[in-house]
Amino acid sequence: MNSLTTQIVTWLKQVAVWKFVVFVSTVVGLVCYALSSSFSCLFGEWSMLKIFIFLWSLFPKTPHHTRIFESKMIL
Repeated sequence: MNSLTTQIVTWLKQVAVWKFVVFVSTVVGLVCYALSSSFSCLFGEWSMLKIFIFLWSLFPKTPHHTRIFESKMIL
């Protein structure tokens, strides 16, 4: 039993696993919100522009940290 626990803990420490979990939970959350009545009340019916913006929000670019940015974070 201890070996299984160790394997599970090792597996959960993998970065790729957490990236996948975050991506799937984001997609599920956004789809549930998009299909809700509150979305329809706020934004109206779906259009190609709204679909594009919705999909675009799933893949934001992450900023690349530079040494200057890191030194400002320390201060």
